[in-house]
Amino acid sequence: MASNELAPIVDETATALALRPDFSALAPGAFERVRNLIQSNYSKSSRRSIKTAVRSWARHTAKLQVSVFRPNVANNPTLLAQEELILMTWLESLVHEQGVQGSTAESYFSMMKGWHAEVMGYAPAHSGVFISRWIPKILRGLRREFPSKLKGREAHSVTCFLPFRERYNHLFEECFQHIFIDPRKSSSGIQFAKELLAARDVDLEEILHQAVIEMMTACLCRVGEAMPTKERMLKISRADLSFCYTHDGFLQEAKVMIIPLKKSVRDRKFDQKVPIVIPSCAGPFMKCTELLWLMSALIPCKADRLSSTPLFLRVKNLRAGSSNQCTHKWTQDRYQAKLAALSSEWNIENPKLYTMHTPRIVGATTLFFAGCTEAQLKAKGRWSSDIAFIYSRVCPQQERDLIRMMASTDATPFLEKGDGFWDSVAHFQEPSEAEYDSDLDAYDELFEGDDCFV
Repeated sequence: MASNELAPIVDETATALALRPDFSALAPGAFERVRNLIQSNYSKSSRRSIKTAVRSWARHTAKLQVSVFRPNVANNPTLLAQEELILMTWLESLVHEQGVQGSTAESYFSMMKGWHAEVMGYAPAHSGVFISRWIPKILRGLRREFPSKLKGREAHSVTCFLPFRERYNHLFEECFQHIFIDPRKSSSGIQFAKELLAARDVDLEEILHQAVIEMMTACLCRVGEAMPTKERMLKISRADLSFCYTHDGFLQEAKVMIIPLKKSVRDRKFDQKVPIVIPSCAGPFMKCTELLWLMSALIPCKADRLSSTPLFLRVKNLRAGSSNQCTHKWTQDRYQAKLAALSSEWNIENPKLYTMHTPRIVGATTLFFAGCTEAQLKAKGRWSSDIAFIYSRVCPQQERDLIRMMASTDATPFLEKGDGFWDSVAHFQEPSEAEYDSDLDAYDELFEGDDCFV
């Protein structure tokens, strides 16, 4: 006969429900990979700014002799006022002592709050009970009293490229059919180009630099697309440049593959790029295809390294272990020196205002003046918003034409018309008084009837 006694209680926690995990069973390097994935929450270009913001916050808290990790204020109004005062004095020191701009101080504030929330689980001076009144006000005051000091981005005409190429412009005109030949059929064109450039004492750096400037203009390239930094992924490589030739073997066009959108993570992940076709002999002011051909022929790259090599390789000061790509500073300094050497008739007042954003502005403005449609301009520049029109400046000649159009047009027939004229244009007819009264009667009958739904 079975016993009526209760079964003894056995503590199964230690055997069946272990609460302390055995991390030694994980694959080697698991914690390091987790750390890298967490860091990937921030783009590589912003990680340096986060460190700068946290260092500044640490220096300020050390000055006040408090910890960088602030307590949770919860529902304590006195503690909330203290923490807000610490934050506000830090923001004040950023603009007055460190000399940063208001927008930069606000950015540092946001990054430090995010860092603190990741470490402690809550942001400084955060309360679920009280609303912060003074932090938003001081941030607004910083933006107003310490506005951004952005340099003006000037632009010039594409005709400025003519004096830039003055010493070797004959290569693209008189000697085109002798130089720009398919190298798979004959190498005589490359050799002939070397001889002509040597005779005019034109070095490879000059060809390389002009190719960078004109390609950025023709493709409306962003700075990071043409000259990616170490912190950014390779966006345009030598494998993205190809050439097409006619049946006779002469250079016909170049094709450059470019990522279509600025922040398209999907496109970067799956290497989805769009082709930008640049014809040769396109016009007298730009010789982009010919310059790219000379660059690739005179500065060759091994076939097995095309995908990992930047489009624009340096010629001098090569370093082992480096991609040896053209730097932003080298390109901009040389660009500004060229503009400074132009005579006064080119209207280049301050070459320092012409940065590496200028080629993109020059290209967009030229297309805008030439009658390019909005859809074409956005597609060409890979813009997804109306920021395309910030890059497209109204040219002086276009401004003159618009004023002449306004000054020679008589709009009296339109201005004298009342609303009835525009109603007729829109095929709208105002109901007569009898029709209006009948509509009101029908409306009243609807609500007075037996079947009223109100």
